[in-house]
Amino acid sequence: MSWEEGDGKLCQMISNGRIAAGAEGDDYKSFQGLAESLRAFQSVGLIENLVTEPEHCTGHGYIAMARWRIPPEVMNGKITSGQRRWLLLRFFAECDEEDEGQLFAPDQDTFARLAGTTSKIGKAGCWLRENGFIHWEEFLSDSGAGWILDKGYEALDHGLDMLSERRMPIMNVVDQRNQSVNVGTLNAGAGDLAIGHNATINKQVLAEELAKLFEAIKQAPGDEVEKRTLLTGLKKSLAHPMVNTVTGGMLSGILS
Repeated sequence: MSWEEGDGKLCQMISNGRIAAGAEGDDYKSFQGLAESLRAFQSVGLIENLVTEPEHCTGHGYIAMARWRIPPEVMNGKITSGQRRWLLLRFFAECDEEDEGQLFAPDQDTFARLAGTTSKIGKAGCWLRENGFIHWEEFLSDSGAGWILDKGYEALDHGLDMLSERRMPIMNVVDQRNQSVNVGTLNAGAGDLAIGHNATINKQVLAEELAKLFEAIKQAPGDEVEKRTLLTGLKKSLAHPMVNTVTGGMLSGILS
């Protein structure tokens, strides 16, 4: 079903305040597409409840009426970001059915201004691209063109769940398990000192392993001057007051 016969027609009906669509001749196929669009738009809150009546001959249900109020904010394109992204994905999905892999450039008239300005549509396109839902190429006019990817189809199956997520910036996340650290003052209480949740330092093992490292350097083949230079640098680093505070003086024997 083409965009013009389904979602596009429904966008125009909502913007115009219409509550019914007329048929020209035997136009059952287009009405099937419109019924599918009505159900989809209801699922994401773009219209209100539908009235379904049974068909007397076949027993199948059909949509007898679509009820919706058209708030002024919707008429001005102030739908939610998730709904705007959903509309854009619907557009690309239906275009992809007609001409797979081609670029399509939606603007505000594509959605009968229901999705807001072309600039807002462009921002929705950038968000969808950054999150892997579509391929999107930006234009200088704040608009763009693209096509839908597999993740975009997956998002349509999930409604607004994948399109309305609010991700907290990493810098704003505070791990309450960690204790504060004052830079410039390092206090070691009873027992071993370690930075991090449930972290521990076995100072005896640390001293033994460092002693093995020093001995391995001494016994390694190579230039004696280079080995002395390396050992001197290691000793100087381990003699730092902060290292001595953490290890409690257990490295003094190695350094001597």
